[in-house]
Amino acid sequence: MKYAFTRVVAGVEIAFGVIIIIAGTVIAALVVAQPEWFIGKSALPALTSMPNRIAVALSVFLVGLGIGATTIVVGQVLLAFLDILRRVTRIDRRQRRRQESAPPESQWTDRLRRR
Repeated sequence: MKYAFTRVVAGVEIAFGVIIIIAGTVIAALVVAQPEWFIGKSALPALTSMPNRIAVALSVFLVGLGIGATTIVVGQVLLAFLDILRRVTRIDRRQRRRQESAPPESQWTDRLRRR
């Protein structure tokens, strides 16, 4: 099997994580720069002061960073598992070929092996 679908899913997870991080950064910048446009004038009157806006922007950025980084790591781990599978399959094929081409052992050698 080629596992092409799994590779595509891993790539989509990585791209989605990057998009989430970028979106979190953009939203955090909008909260600091123009909170009226982002939230509305009467929705949250507590966002009129700059320290409150910075705290909300920082929390939005950290949430975006956490979710995005998690999805990126999941995609990278999936790609690592696929690479491990490919390498182990190659090693297994090589070992089977060596066993098939090896001369048969005598019954005396087999008798002396520990079990």
